[in-house]
Amino acid sequence: MKSEMARLAIVAMSLCFSNGFKHQFQCLSPNSKLRTNVCLGIRPRMAMSTRIEPSSPFLSKINSVFKFNIERANQKSQLFRITNEARFLFLAAMVGLLTGTSVSLFKLGTDLVKNVLYSSTLLGGLSPAVSMIVVPLIPLLGALIVVGVRKLMPNKSFGPGLGGLVAEVENGASFSFLRAIGKAISAVFTLGTGNSLGPEGPAVEIGVASSRLVCFNRELATERRRMLLLAGSAAGVAAGFNAPIAGVFFSLEIIGDSFSRGSTFNKSSVASTLLCASISAIVARIGLKAEHALRPAPYIILNPLSELPLFLGLGMISGLVAVTFKFFMEKSKEFFKKSEGLPNWSKPMVGSLITGVVGIQLPQILFFGYEMMDNLLANTSEYGLFKLAQLCIVKAMVTAICFGSGLVGGTFAPSLFLGATAGAFYQKVLIILSSLPVLSFFTTISAAPAYAMVGAAAVLAAVYRAPLTSTLLLFELTKD
Repeated sequence: MKSEMARLAIVAMSLCFSNGFKHQFQCLSPNSKLRTNVCLGIRPRMAMSTRIEPSSPFLSKINSVFKFNIERANQKSQLFRITNEARFLFLAAMVGLLTGTSVSLFKLGTDLVKNVLYSSTLLGGLSPAVSMIVVPLIPLLGALIVVGVRKLMPNKSFGPGLGGLVAEVENGASFSFLRAIGKAISAVFTLGTGNSLGPEGPAVEIGVASSRLVCFNRELATERRRMLLLAGSAAGVAAGFNAPIAGVFFSLEIIGDSFSRGSTFNKSSVASTLLCASISAIVARIGLKAEHALRPAPYIILNPLSELPLFLGLGMISGLVAVTFKFFMEKSKEFFKKSEGLPNWSKPMVGSLITGVVGIQLPQILFFGYEMMDNLLANTSEYGLFKLAQLCIVKAMVTAICFGSGLVGGTFAPSLFLGATAGAFYQKVLIILSSLPVLSFFTTISAAPAYAMVGAAAVLAAVYRAPLTSTLLLFELTKD
């Protein structure tokens, strides 16, 4: 894994430096042998043409001086171009280093809060009756901290979400470091207390904040700031999943579409994004000491061609799950927005309290990192059809409530969970139907983890409209 990331970083640096040598044009006299290559680092609007006929010693002297000056200008402009690209490459590396470190601290903080509040030392000695009271209060504690931190923010708000941050860069708005720190701390306690959201949304916002922090008080063109923002978002996904390639495509598929049509993706943009994502993933790998964020159970697809129609059916099921999930989120936001009887400070508490109460009966819907999803994928045989359907529906509803109530977190991880449960449910239905004469030709159906992982990628692709990101993420997580 480290060697792959190192190769990505080398490719990125090669791309960025080669960009400095790319734009060359010739200054050619039609009637003389004077030919010079001028590398100015920009594309000229028209070709230069110089007509010098050395018919006298005086004109020959002028010709030699003119040629020397152009060659000297070539060297200076080429050096300036390389220095400019190297400086930008260094800024991208800084963004990757800062993002990888920040995401590592963010995840370590989340694990620390979870391990303290859900430790056997704290809850192991409680009776079942007392546990029924204490466990729902743990997510509520996270909501209390979110409300308290939000009151300390400017205008008592964490500011816009990811789309709003992109718009701020487009409009040249100022960067608030206090909001970025406050939102990250709130996400740590939201997720550490088990509320049903995910860490990848905050990780991407940490990457965007890192890019804006690096750009702070620097004379950079808007296009360069856009490139670093793309690189920061890629670094957030790369550090969150230890998946740099998926991070690069995430920035191009999702974040890139948020920019105006004037934005372009050139060699500098791709190189800086690759380098930033690679460095961020390496730093997170070292800091978290984990090879993968998600560790699916081993699986094999027995007959890819014969099972292709079945996977097409899973694609349609995943689309329905994604549409339902987005519908729940929209209705939840609308409900909490129109609830005038509820003060703003009480809304996150309502969402967290519902999460805690539901978590007593279905602890799988609480956020405990990816351990719960790993366990689900490894032990799908322990879950029946009704249990899987129940987990899928309840997880979608509780996540929507947490999201709409104002708790801080993302929907990346919940989307994977919904897809995994939907895929495992679909596989069990196929096993039952394969006994019927009409489907008897499907003699071999792959194990549930295969359908669960494909379902996870399919729901993620449908929710975010990012098929390449989800496909590459599945590949990087499974190496299959």
